[in-house]
Amino acid sequence: MGIYDEETLKQVETQFGVKREVIMNITHRELFQTLLSRLEKIMKVSYRDLIPDDVVKPYLDAMASISTDKIGLSASLYFGSEIIVPKFYSYILEGLRKSIDITNEDAIFFILHIDMDADHADHMRQMIVDFSSTYENRLKLVKVTDSILRARASVYDALVREIHVNSQLNVIPGGQCGTRAEDHPIMKILEKNLGPNVFQNSTVLEIGCACGGLLSMAASRMGAQKVVCIEENQQLIDANRAKNIAGQYFLRGNVLNCSAILEANSTEINMMPGYQFDQGAFDLAYSNQTISALSFYETQSAFQNIYKALKPDGHFIFTTSNVPVQNNDGKQLKTFECYASALKIGFSIVDIVETWSNQGNEHTLVIHLHKPPISAKGNISSVTSLDVLPKCLIWSTITKENFAKFVTIAIPKKVNQELVNATLQCYRQGLRVDDIVFGKHVYPDDLRNLQSFCKDVRYRIMYELGAVLLRGLDMDSLCGNDRKNIEMLTECSRISYYILSSFIGKVDGGARGKLFDVKDANINALDKVKGDNVLFSVSNSECSWHTDGASIDRVYDIVGLMCIFPASEGGEFFVSNACNAHSELQKKIPEFIRWEYERPLPRDILENGKGKGVRNIASLLSRSRDILAMRIRYNAYPIYTIDGDRMRFRYMRHWIETGHEKTNWRVPTFLKIAMDLLDDQLDEECCFNQRLNSGEIMFGNNSLLAHARSSFKDNEKDAPRRHLLRAWIQVQKMRLMRRASLL
Repeated sequence: MGIYDEETLKQVETQFGVKREVIMNITHRELFQTLLSRLEKIMKVSYRDLIPDDVVKPYLDAMASISTDKIGLSASLYFGSEIIVPKFYSYILEGLRKSIDITNEDAIFFILHIDMDADHADHMRQMIVDFSSTYENRLKLVKVTDSILRARASVYDALVREIHVNSQLNVIPGGQCGTRAEDHPIMKILEKNLGPNVFQNSTVLEIGCACGGLLSMAASRMGAQKVVCIEENQQLIDANRAKNIAGQYFLRGNVLNCSAILEANSTEINMMPGYQFDQGAFDLAYSNQTISALSFYETQSAFQNIYKALKPDGHFIFTTSNVPVQNNDGKQLKTFECYASALKIGFSIVDIVETWSNQGNEHTLVIHLHKPPISAKGNISSVTSLDVLPKCLIWSTITKENFAKFVTIAIPKKVNQELVNATLQCYRQGLRVDDIVFGKHVYPDDLRNLQSFCKDVRYRIMYELGAVLLRGLDMDSLCGNDRKNIEMLTECSRISYYILSSFIGKVDGGARGKLFDVKDANINALDKVKGDNVLFSVSNSECSWHTDGASIDRVYDIVGLMCIFPASEGGEFFVSNACNAHSELQKKIPEFIRWEYERPLPRDILENGKGKGVRNIASLLSRSRDILAMRIRYNAYPIYTIDGDRMRFRYMRHWIETGHEKTNWRVPTFLKIAMDLLDDQLDEECCFNQRLNSGEIMFGNNSLLAHARSSFKDNEKDAPRRHLLRAWIQVQKMRLMRRASLL
């Protein structure tokens, strides 16, 4: 570069008073170096000393990844430079002129780019349009643009944080805070016990603006995704908010009310009430000396609040004086023994370090506590399947091509005999499903073949294929070889299905009874008024890809569906693998779209019961507009929850859309795109499309597979209407209970 047309040279001279010799035959790189040298001289500091290499590394890495790709380079140049540089260079130049004595000749690098890059962008636009002729090229343009813009934002965010941290160093009086944040005892113990990348992509809770906010700034600079600080001093809050650092939030409160403060300000700190608060929202929490000022009982309360705020496997580090003193109201403060109360809450002690400050006159303890990944043995009864993610099941091409064959299992003759005999014994005693007690009415020792068979079925569902289609149940024996005896066939089908399901796992009857009758109640589940609180299971409407269970507090490991009478037309059952879908989507779509799957999303509320609408006063009150909106905002959780090779998939597009509608929230465009792509991918991964026949039973992994159903036309009045039975089965908690009994 360095070659300009005559019009540009005249404009530089007449409008900005800069001689043409200053820019003629001078490259942009040389102009920038001249500007940099001038700024270093004015500021009396070297750029290298002021800005660490890691600030610009994300951008250099992003550029290196596309250095040989023509389309990628064009996208980075157009979207990541030419089209945006005139705007943000104008802000930088305005800031320089207001803060230091800089001439137009010094700033000519910015002046040229503000004017020239706008022209360059116009010329490049047609090139980008030409590159966009194919889907593959458009996808590459989107991905590269996303990468470059994120890298640019990362550089400027890091630059702002670095400037603030440098400006704050050594200005906070007293002991530990008079040094670099990285030298603070809390930072040292974090690095020692959890490694140098402890803050990377983490959510952090800070109790008290430690060192005037110095630690929160350091956490952000070291990669924290979000830092929430709770502080009582309003002046300190205002001072930190004024820094306007991305991802940092400052709330007024203290450790004794932090749970309530966080929930009350959930919108401000961009955290959805519900899942994030119930399961814990923060990876890390720390506090500098605030625990010291609490009494014994206040310390216990503080630990309870912090424990609740942390995610499972979260960490809490705090410093405290080990010298007992009197509080203002005369309450005796505690010594170290008080901190053992953290163990009763559920914490374990990872480390305790002694430090000395103020020339050795102040003795301080740094204590590192850890919240366990799952509840310990003493609390195992409170564990649910929410606490354990199942391992992903990826289907190979051969599995997908032969899924209908692999998924089908014929019920062996001996298993059939045991199941039919147990069923008929219960039926002849006049028992219904809700009356049956194992060990009193059904004797497991008499059903050894059934137990062994169900164990194999459970293993295939949870750890191999993810689904099982059982065929060959002796329906003739269940109705005394009289298919016209609809009452006997229906009730014996229910009993046999319940016994079979109970040997696979624990049948969950908490929300809708032990078995749910899937029958058309002539209600349109898609009707915005009459369809409120209506399950698709009591409608003949098409039901798109979904998993069962819309409540944040309840998940089912296995969902089962038994057919007693099929529909005359339609009602086909579809199965797709959400693990395969996720794997493919990761390759196809940019990160900012994938994020929509992993953030909490509000879901509509479905009341416990028959799922046939609003039928009583209690439901009317609980579903009044304002109360329902509040409940829906609480009922928020991700579509995909991922932890390494483990996953939980929870999806029903309809309930996401109606949840947004009933809270008066617009469904974000990116979320619509994400769900469109997910639905398309699930269509592509679909390997099963059949209508269940009488006596057939399909069991599926409700955390890893998606299922759907086509609309159907019911039988005429002189034939049995479509009737299926649904069971929801828990397996993971049963396994945890067994494991706990061995501890």
